[in-house]
Amino acid sequence: MPLFGRKKVEEKIPEEFKELIEKSEPIKEEIVKPTAAPLFVKLERYGNILEAINEIKMTVVKIKNALAILSDLDNLRNENLKLIKDATDAMENRVGLLDTEFLKPSGLEEKLPPEVYTEGLEDVLDNLKVQVGQLKAELESIS
Repeated sequence: MPLFGRKKVEEKIPEEFKELIEKSEPIKEEIVKPTAAPLFVKLERYGNILEAINEIKMTVVKIKNALAILSDLDNLRNENLKLIKDATDAMENRVGLLDTEFLKPSGLEEKLPPEVYTEGLEDVLDNLKVQVGQLKAELESIS
């Protein structure tokens, strides 16, 4: 069983980082095991080892949180790009309609298609800005 839920962490790693991880060479460690266990361990050394292990655990948790926030930011970015694309397409359609309207004879009237929904776009963008600000604050508090 992985120490800190490795599968969940790997799901949130962006693709460019996954490629770097796959290309990297594994770390070769040579562990020298003593032939006999020591009878006594200095308490100071034992405390230092526990402190180092706790620091490593905290660093792993920080990295996991940073990756999760990075993933959330990436999702927000993709949502923003989709909203911008939809708004651009809607504007393009309206310009096309206006363009064709000016080319028609003055006596001819044609019904326009129903308006494209764009009223909530500013609220959505404001909401996304707030979420990005919260994620930045969370990332800064973790660092």
